[in-house]
Amino acid sequence: MGIFFVLCWVLCWVMCAPMAAVAEPLNLFDPRPREVRVAFENSPRDFPARLNTSYSRDYRAYLSPGLTKSQVRVVIPAHTVEAHLLGEQKVVPDSFSDFVWTFDVETGHVISAHLTGRVRPKIDWGFITTEIRAEIEVEMGTARIGGFRRPLRVMGQLVFRYCTSPEDDRCQLVAPAALDRWTGYVNAIGQVWVRSMFVDLWNFSPMGEAIFRELEPSGEALSKTASEGQFSLPVGLLGLPVVSDPTLFDRGRTIKSN
Repeated sequence: MGIFFVLCWVLCWVMCAPMAAVAEPLNLFDPRPREVRVAFENSPRDFPARLNTSYSRDYRAYLSPGLTKSQVRVVIPAHTVEAHLLGEQKVVPDSFSDFVWTFDVETGHVISAHLTGRVRPKIDWGFITTEIRAEIEVEMGTARIGGFRRPLRVMGQLVFRYCTSPEDDRCQLVAPAALDRWTGYVNAIGQVWVRSMFVDLWNFSPMGEAIFRELEPSGEALSKTASEGQFSLPVGLLGLPVVSDPTLFDRGRTIKSN
C-alpha cells in the first residue's frame, strides 16, 4: 500500500509540475496592466525568409490597455532595445524609443509595432572606413503585404530592400501572422527606414517575428543580465542583414557611392 501511494504521488508530481511551469501565450482579452515576456526570432539574418527557427531568451515587456477597448499595447522598454536588440550595432545612448506593439484584441493582428532611434554604423567608401550617424524608424504590422528584394551593396554593406508588390518578380514576400492564441507566435511585416546625410533607404525589417507569453504562474523573475544571450538585429548597414552566403554577392547588384 505504501509503495502504491508513493507511485501515485510521483506520477502526480511528474504530470502536474511541468504544467505549473508552462507559460501561457499572451491573453489579449485580459487588459489588466502587467508584466509579460517576449522572445524574438534570431535565426541567421542571411535568409530573411527563414521563419520560426531560433529564438532569443525572454525579455520583460509590459502590457496595458490601448487607446480603445479593442486594443492592447505591449511595450518593450527603450533600455532593453539599446542593450539587447541591436546586435553589434553602435547605438547613440538614450536615443531609442520604447518598442511599442499595438494588438487588436479580437483578431490578434498587430496594428502597429513601432520603434525609433539613432545608430553609428561603419561605412566603407573604398579608400576609407568611417562612422556616420543615422536615424532609424521601424514600422510593422500583420495586416499588410511586404517582403524583400535581392541584396544590394550599399557603401560596403549588403541590405535587403523592402518591397510590397506581389506582381514584382524581384520581390520575395514574407507571410505575416497575427498572434496565435495557442502559442503566442506573431510575425509582423514592415520596414526599417534609414535616414542620414548619405543614405535614405527603406529596408525589410527582421524585428517582427516573436513569441509573446504571460509570466509563469510562479511569478518567476526574468533575468536582466546581458550574458544570457541576446537577440541580434542584423549587423549590417544600420541594423540590416549582412549576407554570408557568397552566392548572393553575384546575384545582388552593386551600388557605388559618388
